[in-house]
Amino acid sequence: MHPVLRSAAALVASLALGAGIAVTSSGTAEAVTCRTQLSSYPTVKKGSKGSAAKAAECLLRSSGYATTRNGSISAWDVKQIKAYEKKQGFTPDGVVGWRTWQRLLDGAGARSTSKADKAVAFAKAQLGDSYRYGGTGPSSWDCSGLTQGAWKAAGVSLPRTTQAQYSGGGKKVSKSQLKSGDVVFFYSGRSHAAIYVGGGYVIHASRPGKPVQKVKMSTMPFNGAVRPA
Repeated sequence: MHPVLRSAAALVASLALGAGIAVTSSGTAEAVTCRTQLSSYPTVKKGSKGSAAKAAECLLRSSGYATTRNGSISAWDVKQIKAYEKKQGFTPDGVVGWRTWQRLLDGAGARSTSKADKAVAFAKAQLGDSYRYGGTGPSSWDCSGLTQGAWKAAGVSLPRTTQAQYSGGGKKVSKSQLKSGDVVFFYSGRSHAAIYVGGGYVIHASRPGKPVQKVKMSTMPFNGAVRPA
């Protein structure tokens, strides 16, 4: 390649990487948008379809595995998932569960994943789990057990109770300053906690008979928030 063309190609690659774009060895730039396709992190396996399946395919491709691109997990995709799991030291079952999601999000497809992103991803993965007073997982939670578990998945230790999480769980932030991952408190005495996931919504474990769910924050009286990291 002519030196001028080589320099131009290097500049394009540099700009692409700076913009969060993956550049292949052939010089083709492809935007890494895997995480934007996710609204939750359900288990993905053969036959799974929709945004989560599409995101799993995207993240696997970003990690060097030749998955399909149609948002439907095929037998071929299962082989790619198993190959990825084997390389990560996991039991290769061909199923994208929480542990595989977390590793994929930590990998090439999401190099800029923050601790807050990981906390939100964990909270989304628990959607539909049951409420249990004193619950700290893995399939049932109370409100502060869920917020504690979400941030534990991000490598940050939070106190167990809502009041302790508010007093010692991180930097205090106002309602107007909220960012995804912040722990939000509600009601008198800060008796309830949830994970803020953006757009005015939180994920919380509210009470017996109600599953972990995503709701509008405005349905409960705001009473403070902290940013653990």
